[in-house]
Amino acid sequence: MSTGTGKHAAGAYVEYSTDNATWSTHLEVAMINSPGRKRRIAKATHLESPDGYAENRPALKEVSPFKGTLIFRDDQYQALETLFEAGTLTYIRISDPLEEGQSTPDRTVIKTFISDLGEKKLDPEDTTVEVYDIEFTHWGAKPVFTPGS
Repeated sequence: MSTGTGKHAAGAYVEYSTDNATWSTHLEVAMINSPGRKRRIAKATHLESPDGYAENRPALKEVSPFKGTLIFRDDQYQALETLFEAGTLTYIRISDPLEEGQSTPDRTVIKTFISDLGEKKLDPEDTTVEVYDIEFTHWGAKPVFTPGS
């Protein structure tokens, strides 16, 4: 067993919304990657670049697709399947497990669409749950992180 003090997935959950105001009943998280970000590079080289070296400048930022393994009930899956089939704008709110002393969790909200609705996985030891791998792709605007309190 790990003796680390970092966060674990137990207690994390995901909610989704199409208007960023009304949130779904939360989905339990078995595993999730929070969205990563990177900055693209703009080439700025010209014949008078210092010492003949290529020059680069910071360019647009992008968010990588991110995946989660989520635990569903049938009605929750059907709702997400509808969003997937239509290519609907979907806000995802990832709530981290509560840290000691918090009454509200750290949260990240990101504007996405569902780009991969994975196959159903059944756990032979827990027949009450269905688990799906889902990939979300960034729609636009930066992810918004709000610390818990």
